Amino acid sequence: MNIAGWAFKKNELELRDKNSARYKEIAHLSGSLNLKKSPQYGHTKFTGQLEGEAKSLSPFDVALIADHGNLCFGGDCSIRDDGKFSGSYNTD
Repeated sequence: MNIAGWAFKKNELELRDKNSARYKEIAHLSGSLNLKKSPQYGHTKFTGQLEGEAKSLSPFDVALIADHGNLCFGGDCSIRDDGKFSGSYNTD
């Protein structure tokens, strides 16, 4: 799933606040992601396995948790049927 960022959009404050509100709702599930990050130039790659209650998260939710509620420059994420996920978020 390709995730559009909110930076430099006309409604960027609204989009930022929406991401922040969603992150507050799901942040408690971050410990159930078994998340591993690999910072790269201009983006950070991440992988992991959804456990327990986190299995109900969407690819957007997983990317949002990986980027600590930000996603201002967007990214991507995919989740397989077995709960393994991978993706990246842009850092500039």
